Amino acid sequence: MDAPLFPSNLDVVTATVPGAAKPDEEVFLIAHLCHPKPSANDNASGSGLLLEIARTILALMAKGKIERPARTIRFIWVPETFGSIAFLHGHEDLPPKLVAGINLDMVGQDQELCKSTLNLDRTPDSLPSYLNDFVFSLMEESVKEFDSSSAFGSTSTFRYATGAFSGGSDHAEFLDSTIGVPCVMLLQWPDLFYHTSMDTIDKVSPDSLKRVGWIATVAALTLASAGAEEAFLLATQTASRSIGRIEEGGREAVEMLFEKKRDQKLKDKPEELAKELVKTAHRYDNKIEHLVWREQEAVRSVTGVGETQELKTLLDEYCADIVDVGKKERAELLQALNFVAKSWALKLPATVEAEDTKNELKKLVPKRLFKGTLDFIAVRKGLSEEEYEWYREIDEKDREFYRKAAEIMNFMDGKRSLHEILKAVSAEYVETDPENVLKFLRDLEKMSLVAFQ
Repeated sequence: MDAPLFPSNLDVVTATVPGAAKPDEEVFLIAHLCHPKPSANDNASGSGLLLEIARTILALMAKGKIERPARTIRFIWVPETFGSIAFLHGHEDLPPKLVAGINLDMVGQDQELCKSTLNLDRTPDSLPSYLNDFVFSLMEESVKEFDSSSAFGSTSTFRYATGAFSGGSDHAEFLDSTIGVPCVMLLQWPDLFYHTSMDTIDKVSPDSLKRVGWIATVAALTLASAGAEEAFLLATQTASRSIGRIEEGGREAVEMLFEKKRDQKLKDKPEELAKELVKTAHRYDNKIEHLVWREQEAVRSVTGVGETQELKTLLDEYCADIVDVGKKERAELLQALNFVAKSWALKLPATVEAEDTKNELKKLVPKRLFKGTLDFIAVRKGLSEEEYEWYREIDEKDREFYRKAAEIMNFMDGKRSLHEILKAVSAEYVETDPENVLKFLRDLEKMSLVAFQ
């Protein structure tokens, strides 16, 4: 298509309900509306729901059913991604004032027609937050709020889930480490009619809109008026679920050790099996260690809404419990490894890591030289077609590479070595080839986007 380039304007709309006691602190809700008509679910559903949430809060205040929240609640409508970038660029003083945010993206789907599930896209491990467990608990609570129950339990058919940070929408711009604002996304996915002319109003469910509206409104109002007591409850909730996640990591690790014996590729190959067992144990030991760090950070993040000496003492105790559970799971993982090796009469190698590569990565401390998320269009423009072909190939080999790339950038703080970054990203997603990471960062170095210290 031959199209001209010309100067134009970008419309970004924002409105606020000013806070009563802490107006300079803000909780925000954001939605995008930039796709051509019809695009009912993507994302007229999010933008329309955002307007209804604002109307509801104002109506409840006017009728005296709720008090004006302590903090300001901000509503933002943007063209997706570049609208958020423009907004943040025009309000550089705002991020330190933002307590938390929720991105409403494709929230109106009729789940049966679209074959979708309401997903919570969590904050990345580079920015651990209580917000993940809090919003997911409201998703769970919405079933009790909207669905009847029977003698056999809930009659709900509404589907909901949570998963690792995937980005791809406006919350990613706020979560970038150069901005550092906790923000989750509520998204119905997958959607059979995504980005097609069949994304029409008949695919939108009033029930979905009510549920998501309830979740987002309760979350916004709670956080907008939260203090030390609410922080206490949020910390308790996060710590409890944190321990469950670490224990689940330990169970998964032991199961994977026993799974190796059923691997036909390793049948009658005791030396290779022994190496795979050690690799698996090492990978999960790293994952549990990472989880312990992440969950402690998530628990301590509640100080963003309230802080007292009593709360600090409680957080220290919760973090100590998390450390203890991590030690227990790592010890049991080692016991399981030794049990398996003895049962199968295997001699385990001392190490299976390439020490030269490991030592090289430990010496490299990358530092990013730009602000905001990385757009791979810029990478493509900065490399030759031949050089960029590698990125097309790596996408076929590692489907999570682009997610990992975002987190690699986020974990760069000028202090972490490349080895530490690689361990963190591998624990958050799946095992990552260090050579691929090094190639990616050397390309960014060539483009003056990254420097090594």
